[in-house]
Amino acid sequence: MKTKVSLLCLFVLAWTTLAGAADTQRHKYQIVGTLDRLDLAGGEVVIGDALYHLGPNVVVRDAKNRIAASRKLREGSKVAANSYRGGSGRSSGQYIYEIRVFPDNFDLGKVAADDD
Repeated sequence: MKTKVSLLCLFVLAWTTLAGAADTQRHKYQIVGTLDRLDLAGGEVVIGDALYHLGPNVVVRDAKNRIAASRKLREGSKVAANSYRGGSGRSSGQYIYEIRVFPDNFDLGKVAADDD
């Protein structure tokens, strides 16, 4: 009986670990890098030396893909994001609508950038 319970616990642990890794691999991002500058009041961020605007309804997610507060964002964070082209005139550019924050020790090479 103990062997069956141990095997079941091992299976559940392996499944949750693999499911989390698969979620990161399955979801592709347009932008992957380090958050170099953050200006929440101005609605701008710099990721990997490129300037982006924050969309009006930007969603911040944590490493487990749960919705998180914008205070999770901080300069130096490893992030992945998706954006759309919008605005006109001086306000034209890339607008981020989703940004995911990863732990400091996370390998960004594990996150697939969308090259399509």
